[in-house]
Amino acid sequence: MTTRSHRTSKSLQGDDPVAIPLTGTVPSRNGVPPLTDSFDDSFPYNNALHPPSHYNTTRSDESTTYIFQSPEIGSGTPNEAGNGNGNGSLNEPAKSSVRRPSATRTPSIVVSAAEFDDDANRRIAAVMFTCAIAMLLFTALPVVVNFPNVTEWFSGDTLFRLFDPLVTLPLNWFVLAQAEVMVYGGIPRFWGTLTERTVISLLFLVGAAIYVQGHGIHLASAMFKHPIENFNDAHPDLVLQYPVLYDIYLDMEDLWEHKVAHYMYAFGGMWMSWCVCLAYRSQEHPRVSGPTTLSLWIGGIIVYGLLLAGVAIEFPYGLYVGLVYVIVFGAVLGTTLLRRGAFVFWSRGRAMVLQFYFDACCVALIVIVAWIAKYGLINRKAAIGNP
Repeated sequence: MTTRSHRTSKSLQGDDPVAIPLTGTVPSRNGVPPLTDSFDDSFPYNNALHPPSHYNTTRSDESTTYIFQSPEIGSGTPNEAGNGNGNGSLNEPAKSSVRRPSATRTPSIVVSAAEFDDDANRRIAAVMFTCAIAMLLFTALPVVVNFPNVTEWFSGDTLFRLFDPLVTLPLNWFVLAQAEVMVYGGIPRFWGTLTERTVISLLFLVGAAIYVQGHGIHLASAMFKHPIENFNDAHPDLVLQYPVLYDIYLDMEDLWEHKVAHYMYAFGGMWMSWCVCLAYRSQEHPRVSGPTTLSLWIGGIIVYGLLLAGVAIEFPYGLYVGLVYVIVFGAVLGTTLLRRGAFVFWSRGRAMVLQFYFDACCVALIVIVAWIAKYGLINRKAAIGNP
């Protein structure tokens, strides 16, 4: 069985009723003896969302290990899932002959890995903040900044956008990779013979493929429309004689760049965020504390909310789509948080990833409503007189 050492976390001390201290005596619960008399700085844990009795099959090669304690055995010696030996030791490997744990056994308290790690919240907040900043910069800078052209036919903003997925895609993956489901495997047979980690990874790859395809179409359309635009500006008489030249330009700019590519790019990004929420849907974190972690978390929420609102304001018909999206996505997240309890919904980071996206939807909704109140349901180009 794999164990991991953690520093003593403040979240495990004091007023947290669900945490187990790393040092000291562990009290019995409901008449069940404790796992051991005391803890040192090393404690085995796993990320099981359900006890092994939840599954139809337990295999010896599963990476997730469950710790059990039988009320009938007074010694309180823990047994490994898949090890039928009632006196099994934590250091004993699982035997090849595997059987399901008895339904009469009471699972011991399974403690989230994040609750043992002082830096877990800070890492997640930092990665989400960095990801939101990177996506906002790669989306907004080419719109508001005039980059110098590399050549007559190769614009500077095209070169800048070339690096977009090379930066933002790994950052989105790093957000997902912090989830305990991704680290420890989650439910062994989540869909058929596939683990929960495998299913979420495959779903994320689908979103990443859509994201990169949309980016590639956008990059190609923006790159190839400029020579045609320059030719049309230099030869207006030929454009009048051959209107197809202007039609080709509009096909690249309006259809492929502004509609197909923009919405594929945005949809892929949204899909990846849904996969992140799926991975973190049941993970509970320590309360967000400390000025650095709190600043990163709140800052990331604001930046991601501005990103959602900015995309809605920039895209054709984006205000219609964006308004519906933030309301529906926010409602789903809010319902999920409420089902986990008002304590989690109103907490400061007990479900910090779901709360991140929920609060960002609230920020985006405020910005979109303010824009509509001032300009109506028109995008940025129409508002500044450049439809």
